Amino acid sequence: MLICLLDRESFLDWLGGKPSPKPVRLTANKMRQNIENNIALIYDDPKFPTSNQPIISIPQDKISDFYAFVGTYVKGFTPFSAFFKVVPFELLPELLNAPPYQQGMSLQFECLIGVAIAEVYTQSRARLKAIEKISVSAVQATLSASLIEAVWQGYTSERISDISDRWQTARELEDSSNLFLNPQKITEIWEIISEVITEKNARKPRGSRKKIVQALKHALLTNASSQEYLSSFMKEFPNLAKNVAGLSRSREERVRIVRNVLPELFDSSSDLLTREFLAGTIISMIGNGSFAQLSLLDDVLPKLPAAALWFGVVSSLQNGNDALTVGNCLGRRVVRDMCSNTNIFVPIREDIAIEELKMFRSESKSAHLFRTVQTTSMTVNLLGNVSGRFKTGGAVNNELAQGKRDTTSPDNQEKIQEVIYLLDRARRAVEKLSRNRQRDLFDEK
Repeated sequence: MLICLLDRESFLDWLGGKPSPKPVRLTANKMRQNIENNIALIYDDPKFPTSNQPIISIPQDKISDFYAFVGTYVKGFTPFSAFFKVVPFELLPELLNAPPYQQGMSLQFECLIGVAIAEVYTQSRARLKAIEKISVSAVQATLSASLIEAVWQGYTSERISDISDRWQTARELEDSSNLFLNPQKITEIWEIISEVITEKNARKPRGSRKKIVQALKHALLTNASSQEYLSSFMKEFPNLAKNVAGLSRSREERVRIVRNVLPELFDSSSDLLTREFLAGTIISMIGNGSFAQLSLLDDVLPKLPAAALWFGVVSSLQNGNDALTVGNCLGRRVVRDMCSNTNIFVPIREDIAIEELKMFRSESKSAHLFRTVQTTSMTVNLLGNVSGRFKTGGAVNNELAQGKRDTTSPDNQEKIQEVIYLLDRARRAVEKLSRNRQRDLFDEK
């Protein structure tokens, strides 16, 4: 790594335009010994630079203090994280050494964006009957859209849990509306996906979670048919075992079998995770991976709310699925932006980082206004290259951007009275002209 270590005074000089000392190559261990009271500038490979601007790295436990420091002494960059990428030192090895997802499996990884589409459908409580009505921004605003970026970059299930916590914190700061599907359930699904495709997870799945991981991993490695997802669950669900062979017959027969099997999943004493997984799996078999079948989950969601996300997972893994092309290429349009953000040195696309956002929101809201690209949403860096999109609350200066004004202040009340007076004068002038015109017509007669 090409690194330049600066104390706070030298860092402020560098921000002010003074050249920094020449970067040197340091190992991670050498950097760890010297970073405790310093700020590190990490430079891209000079032979193949993505950007000439370095990333800033400091220990995780000092990031909040760092943002308080730059918020006090640096006035030309607000918010600071909109202009400089700040990365925890502990995350550097994962970001700099691990390439984007490469496992050599048959999985078309981009197709997992179908899970985010299914999340939009679920959170709407099936009110969105057609995928064509789902917007790109709605998919980008899902927790799944953030966690697919984390899985893409090879993060472990433990790291995915951390990113989910950060996503929930940002959402609580900016959007007070309730979600139909609990974020913990969404996180669990993505932790399982990570455990399926990432070998370096320290956490070992247990119980029903282990069975789901084994089933999905077997399907991926062997190109198994969808029915093989179910083989390890037959003992618990005898009605499913009796009917599973029919899931390879005509579509009409598959619909009949699914309707016959679902009541067993609703009423079973088995754990909810298993029942939601099985419901999503068997419904995905009706359309052989087609997301046009999402509406078949309408009656399932009240009892098995995460079934639609499992439908998205299993459909995305089937050959010939339409996760990228359904809804006028909705999935492919969302994935396009994700693919452009896998290198830590790419230019910043977020409006603010989560740690700096928390600092802003802990202060007086009216005293800390900052620019966002969109007037009704903001993009927040959650960790590394993983971001989330959120609807903005009243704390961001969006009301002014949209032309809204405080009508209660004395100055505005006086202006309103002046407008009313001018409108009244105009009304009286029009009435006078109208009366004169009528008199002229009478005199002509």
